[in-house]
Amino acid sequence: MSKRPDVSIVLLTWNRRAYLERGLPDLYAKVSRELSHEIIIMDNASSDGTLELVRQYEGNSETRVISNPKNIKLKGYNKLFGLCKGKVIIEIDDDVIEYPQDFDKILCESLDVFPEYGYVALDTVKNEKTDGGWPGWGDDSRNTIRSGIVMTEGPAKGYCAAFRRRDYRLIRPFTFFFKFSLSRPQDYVISGLIRRILFKKTGILEGVKCLHACGPLYAKEFGRVDFDMKKMAESDCKERIHLYQKALANGEIYTP
Repeated sequence: MSKRPDVSIVLLTWNRRAYLERGLPDLYAKVSRELSHEIIIMDNASSDGTLELVRQYEGNSETRVISNPKNIKLKGYNKLFGLCKGKVIIEIDDDVIEYPQDFDKILCESLDVFPEYGYVALDTVKNEKTDGGWPGWGDDSRNTIRSGIVMTEGPAKGYCAAFRRRDYRLIRPFTFFFKFSLSRPQDYVISGLIRRILFKKTGILEGVKCLHACGPLYAKEFGRVDFDMKKMAESDCKERIHLYQKALANGEIYTP
């Protein structure tokens, strides 16, 4: 792609084929036709057919697939963000399975309308299986409305979030001082650096929702409970395993 795209969409994945079979078709259907894109998907040495699935999208001129010979875990995000050429970077979790129409355009417009914000995430669907990974504030005093966009100031997670590439380039040297992990993931680090170094706000687009299928009940639906348990056991979040098991046994919502 010779011309710099408007948006770079990045997705890091590992053994999430069942989720991506639903999520990727919806992503490609919901991106705005008014913007130019590059979509970069990195597979972390999956063994469940994830790589074979994402390879099917390489025929799309906007899409590039990167296959890591071994699982480099969340370190892949530094590589992905460094490859981006778009004016705005949108990071997407591999367990997001539904998107609002033109979600990328909405995220870009929110950064234009709210220049004091440096990191903005979509709201999430909350249903009988998940709280979406973000319970919400429930406090209208945090809301600001401009041009019909409702911004809720507060911490923002990276299940589907946007930040300016120029801002990332300013904080990128500092990201290498952090080891990304389940307890300190890339969104926590990036949004925190944007606040502390660039003095910009972070927030949620109230009412603009994606379906982030996180938690044990969706894992059960997609046959990924053992995968989640193994990931927690090998991480710095071992203490969450019993809470996850309890929620699964009781049919309760829990975000590990």
